[in-house]
Parts: sequence; C-alpha cells; structure tokens
Amino acid sequence: TAAGGTGPVTWIGWAVGEDGPTVITTGGDRATVRSATALEVLHEVALDAPIVHAALDPEGTRLATAGADGTVSFFDPADLSREGEPVRTGSTETTGVSFSPDGEQVATVNADGTLQIVDASGGGIRATFALEGLPTRVAWSPSGDVVAVGSSDGAMWLFSAPSLELIGNASVTGSAVASLFWTADGSALVSSHENGYTHRTTVWTTFAACEALRAVLPADEMDRL
Repeated sequence: TAAGGTGPVTWIGWAVGEDGPTVITTGGDRATVRSATALEVLHEVALDAPIVHAALDPEGTRLATAGADGTVSFFDPADLSREGEPVRTGSTETTGVSFSPDGEQVATVNADGTLQIVDASGGGIRATFALEGLPTRVAWSPSGDVVAVGSSDGAMWLFSAPSLELIGNASVTGSAVASLFWTADGSALVSSHENGYTHRTTVWTTFAACEALRAVLPADEMDRL
C-alpha cells in the first residue's frame, strides 16, 4: 500500500517507462507515478483543478486527464511532463475520457451533456454531440468504429466514431455508471454502477449496435467489427 495524494483515487493505470513498470494514479488535483515494486513516488504533477478521470493511450505513451474545470490535459506518463495546452470539453466538469485505438484522438464527456471527439495532438474538435442527461464515462471500442457513453441514471448510448452519429441507447440500470470499458474483442461492454454501498457489473452484447452500424459504415469497415 501507499499513502499520499490530495483526495480519493479517481483512476489507476499501468505504464512502462525508463524506470521500469510504474503505477499511475490520479486523486484530488494530482497525478502521480510510482514504481510498481516499492510504490515510491517517482513523479508527481499538480493541476489547476481536481482530476475526475484519466486514460492511457493503447501504447501507454500518453496520459489524458479529465478535469473538474471542464478541460482535458495531456502528459507523458514517463515523467508527467505536459504536452500542449488543456482542451476545453464543455461548460462544467469533464467526467470521462478515452483514447481511440490509434491514440490520435480522444472521446470526452462533460457534465453539461457534451460528447466530443478531440485531436489528441493539436486539440482541435473533430465532432460534437449534445446528450440529454449527465454522462459519466466514455469508452472507445477496440475496432475504433464505436464510442460508448454511460450516464448518471445508468443509461448507455452508442455512437459511430468519429462522426458521432447516434446508433442507439439502452437503460441498463437506474444506477450511475462508475466505470466503462470494452472487452478485448469488442464484442461486449463491461460497466460498473454505483448503487448505494454496492456496485453492479453488467455485460451486454453489441450485436444490435453492429447491425445498426451497417446503415452508416462501409462494408469493409463492418468486417472489422
């Protein structure tokens, strides 16, 4: 175990850098890199606002943090050096962030209902969708063609990526989505839900979503789903 930080841990991930395997955590306004063996602090950075969520790109070479000030910031996970300027995602706190499979873009959700596709290098906005409700997490599929969004009322939305055309939605549970990710083969979503003092995990197939995508994606792209 390791102590430290300025608030509850909001995200944890693994990376491999010059110092060997590391554990990256966010909590309060800090992002911290620790050695994976002794858990001693190797690097730490303080942001201007609390960190709500974070994500690593598939290669583990970039870290994106979702801030309570409505921004997404990018860092090198090896030493937490900042890359570029923060990107605004909406009018209130950024509640979730997820990298595309190629690491070139991120999907972000904001508590004001804004879903965006953002260029991970230049910060340009590629696409925007206004959601009804309060989105809490976002997950980009391994195929790169679908973005999933979970909300505070337990609902799920699926969008084609990167255009953000709505595919459909479903009510999984009445409890807020606390975490959301795809299985490695992209066939299902795994979500944990806040429910008082317990968490429920739901796995649901994306077959229906793939069928819906046939209307908006070329056949060669459908073959990858």
